[in-house]
Amino acid sequence: MWKAESNLGLFICSFKWLLARVKEQDPKKVAEFMTENNLSSHMLIFRDAPSSYQPISPEDREELLRQWNAWQERLTAEGKLQQGQPLASMGRLISSANGRLIDGPFAESKEAIGGFFLLTVADLEAAIEIAKQCPGLPFGLTVEVRPMAQNCPTLRGEGAAGVQELQQAESNS
Repeated sequence: MWKAESNLGLFICSFKWLLARVKEQDPKKVAEFMTENNLSSHMLIFRDAPSSYQPISPEDREELLRQWNAWQERLTAEGKLQQGQPLASMGRLISSANGRLIDGPFAESKEAIGGFFLLTVADLEAAIEIAKQCPGLPFGLTVEVRPMAQNCPTLRGEGAAGVQELQQAESNS
């Protein structure tokens, strides 16, 4: 029993060290720590339609908010959530093709990004399991799970290969 508690303590201390490095913005030390401990970063991108929550009563909205907060607090306590934030409903979309500025962010779509979580977990499958726990899923929200890349895969010519790899991982889970 002491060994398990000791390992848990070491695990928690390790994540506190990692989070401190992130706050200090020392990317080299963070990358070394993550490599040594077989960890990777994944982003959960939460998408929904603005009307998704309209049919929900005020009491149910409060309960859903409590569920979101509990989920976020649990992931933070487990050392898996580096950062997470809802996004404001209004923003701007910049198009370089014609240089125009569009009120949005979802001026031409029915679904918008409502927020994100940045996770530190063992692998894509662990991130997917966390995404499946999202309290908004029953209300039509979708969660996109994306591994973080060190460099832009498209500019390196790996864009299509990365998509195929993600599709393969999804079909295996």
